[in-house]
Amino acid sequence: MNISAPLPRHCGRTILRSFSEADLERFQAYRTDPEVARYQDWEQMTDNEALAFFRATNATEFLLPGCWTQIAIAEASSGQLIGDVGILIAADEKEAEIGFTLHRAYQKQGLGREAVGEAIQLIYEQTRVARIIGVTDDRNLASVRLLEFLGMDRVDSKQAVFRGEHCVELSYALYRGSGATDTPNR
Repeated sequence: MNISAPLPRHCGRTILRSFSEADLERFQAYRTDPEVARYQDWEQMTDNEALAFFRATNATEFLLPGCWTQIAIAEASSGQLIGDVGILIAADEKEAEIGFTLHRAYQKQGLGREAVGEAIQLIYEQTRVARIIGVTDDRNLASVRLLEFLGMDRVDSKQAVFRGEHCVELSYALYRGSGATDTPNR
């Protein structure tokens, strides 16, 4: 586990934490679900690749500029993995991109809002980032609703081709000091 990471982080019904080998089966369950993967930019992994991903993720410096940081989302009551959050801090540390994936059985319960909101708090506490962006396919209505609920404003839309399908890619932004999930940099 990356000892410099401020994890685990309890956020009501969810916990943000590092991945463990015990997460493999649940990770594969949602990452191989075609409905969950439909709007995601990652590819499915073999079990060995997923375990290597866990090890690499946990060994990488937390919120290292220029590198993705993956954080496990666990259900607080059981400790079981239910999703993950990806954060990319720009090399100049002025902006961060955030992405998220949640097991289908745990969607539409506010758990994603809770966990992603806490991840945004973590970014503001641990970095100098002035703006956090989220990018989603306009057909992914749950993602659109989550980003808007968190106080992000739509700042761009453009035609794109994703996985061979035409779509509209929406970009959302949250500026330090402007949103309900914002906290001052410590």
